[in-house]
Amino acid sequence: MPSDDIPADEIEPRHAVLVDALQRKGASDIACPVCNRATLKLAHESFFVQAVTPGGEIAFSGPTAEGFEAAAMLCQHCGYLRFHHITNLVRD
Repeated sequence: MPSDDIPADEIEPRHAVLVDALQRKGASDIACPVCNRATLKLAHESFFVQAVTPGGEIAFSGPTAEGFEAAAMLCQHCGYLRFHHITNLVRD
C-alpha cells in the first residue's frame, strides 16, 4: 500500500519510533557524508530492499528472495541516500 493511502495517524507514530531510534543510537542530526551539510532527513516512507542474484536478476524465489525493510535518510541538498535496517535500528 503506498504511503499516500495510509492514514496519517498510522504513519506518524511509526515515523516517531524511527526518529527516536535514530536519536538513541546517535544516527541523527549528523552532517551528510557527501556534501557535509546538516540536511539529512528521515523519509516518511520505508523501503523494501530485496536481494539480487549473482547474474543481476531480482531474486523472486529461493533462499535469496528474502529482503528487509529499511528506513531511509535523504540529504535535502545533494540527494545522498542512506538506509537503515529497521529491525536492527529499533532493537535496543
